[in-house]
Amino acid sequence: MLNTACRRSILAASLILLVVGCASSFHAERIGQPDFFLIGYWARETAGASMLLSMPIGGPYPIRFSYSGCVANEVVHLTAKFENGFLLLSQPVTGYEGETYRKLALFQLDDKEVLVDESNMADFTLLVETGRDSKGQTWHKPADFGFTRLSVIP
Repeated sequence: MLNTACRRSILAASLILLVVGCASSFHAERIGQPDFFLIGYWARETAGASMLLSMPIGGPYPIRFSYSGCVANEVVHLTAKFENGFLLLSQPVTGYEGETYRKLALFQLDDKEVLVDESNMADFTLLVETGRDSKGQTWHKPADFGFTRLSVIP
């Protein structure tokens, strides 16, 4: 039988392991002004939405936004410009689940670039900092709250 002091030591060590184990293993850095083009295929896989950004030749980025789901799909052509730390879409677009995208911040998340709409910034930041979303769940990844660049088009 363990004595009380030994049990307390084991409990303290277990709590330290639990706290350290729950800390986030993600690293995200906000990119206020990119020194590269945002061209490429970006997807928000958990929402069934994607954006194809083409080269901005003398103007804004041409964008093909699309979503698809079980009962609906849509393709919208619009433009965007990067200004004051955000990719500003020329018009709001709505995804399959009713989420609206208009103003997206750019992050370097580990080895990926992610565009996060300002409506999802709080959840994204909380998940990066704590490893948990606003509901306390740990199964989400920060990229679930934004569009991840999957490929770069030359």
